[in-house]
Amino acid sequence: LTYPVALLTADEVAFAGAVTGVDNTNYYLYIAKPGWTITPYVFSTNAGNFYMGDSPSSSNWNSNTLLAVRPAISLKAGTTAISGDGTAMNPYVIE
Repeated sequence: LTYPVALLTADEVAFAGAVTGVDNTNYYLYIAKPGWTITPYVFSTNAGNFYMGDSPSSSNWNSNTLLAVRPAISLKAGTTAISGDGTAMNPYVIE
């Protein structure tokens, strides 16, 4: 891909610190507005995906429901951070 950008998976949201069933607004991916992940949850009459909010949750919303998105980028192997600690106030700076 020329520009490898995608939505996060539910696993990535969980690895970032969100725990299903536990309200947590302190993990670094938290946004106050629920946002879609790329992980499918159900397909019956309508499609639904996991979404992220206080915790990665299953959605029974139609996939055409307006929610936030948080894109992720893929970094080339060997890419290193030259500064920062990954927090919102001090994000990583990469070479």
